[in-house]
Amino acid sequence: GTGIPAPPGNPGIGSSNLYQTHSVTFDLRKSLGELRSLIGGELKLPENTFKIRKARFGPELKDSKKSLAAYNFSPPCSVWLDEGKPLSKGEFILRLCADIGEKGKELKEKKGGESPFVFVSEIKLNATMTIKQVKENIRKVYKEGPEPAYMRLRALKSENKLGDLFFDDKTLIKNRPGMRDYENIVVQKTAIPEVVTSDTLLLNVYSWDPKEMKLSKGIEMAFSKHMLMPQLKEALSKLSGIPAENVAVVKPMNYQLKDPSYLGLLDWKMRRTGKKAKLGTKKGLRAMSGDSLVYKDGRIKELAEEKKQESMDKGIYRAAPERAIKILTPEEIEERDRKMKEAEEKYLKDNAAKKEEPPKEEPLKEEPP
Repeated sequence: GTGIPAPPGNPGIGSSNLYQTHSVTFDLRKSLGELRSLIGGELKLPENTFKIRKARFGPELKDSKKSLAAYNFSPPCSVWLDEGKPLSKGEFILRLCADIGEKGKELKEKKGGESPFVFVSEIKLNATMTIKQVKENIRKVYKEGPEPAYMRLRALKSENKLGDLFFDDKTLIKNRPGMRDYENIVVQKTAIPEVVTSDTLLLNVYSWDPKEMKLSKGIEMAFSKHMLMPQLKEALSKLSGIPAENVAVVKPMNYQLKDPSYLGLLDWKMRRTGKKAKLGTKKGLRAMSGDSLVYKDGRIKELAEEKKQESMDKGIYRAAPERAIKILTPEEIEERDRKMKEAEEKYLKDNAAKKEEPPKEEPLKEEPP
């Protein structure tokens, strides 16, 4: 049996006349393409004007060479037809959404649960496309969006939560092996051109102003975990305009971001990491996705350092006096141990005397009548 919307002039949705039912005899060992030809002939419909589904709201059947038996049909069975151009094997219709960033977060706070991701359009993509080709196709549909080099793609787990990254070195289907039609794909605009692979770390990057002791709003950036420290400084130089040789960077703890007064005390010179240290390794910054980086212009002194220097210049600042280390002679060591032993014995004796004393009984108070 086949279900297909009734011709124009039907009473409308909710009516029993909305769908027509037709019966055909078909060998389940034959292909979906042969069934399409049979249905088209029976209903006098061009074959490229309707989609075939196993259930009313089920996924579209796309592989025209696959038999109905391979689709797990068994008699008696039915299919549903929808108007529209059918998709070929490997083609998907996806919902394209845009991450509107801070505006989306403000909207979410004002309206209580409003999604920060705005639906843009539906887009047809092939599973074998590279992510570069996917971005080029998205740009054709989403003309107001970022250029492909500044485009990052993410899955959407729920209305308000981002999912996995789409890696640039994999095809669409290898990024999403279980992909289905009408899944959401989110487009994010990046601060600088980036390449996302399985070695990519997503880090929150902040800039620090030592003079004003102010921390900027964080932006999410992608870095390779194998990136060397000089390469990291080059990337932050492109972002900020600070010469790479003057970029200073630290990886603070989360509590240090909440109180910026900590930041001026951190090891900005990165004494423990050399030029060959990598971003995500034990000998480097040990960064993981979700961590934070803070950078600044290393030519600007911290405000705390300047105040300390001013105090020293005025003679106000005084370093704590040094105390000499005394090396005891054997006789002095023996005398020290004797005094410690006497003090310990006295302490134990006093405690024992306190335990032997009976507790004082308090007189009973007469209760008023």
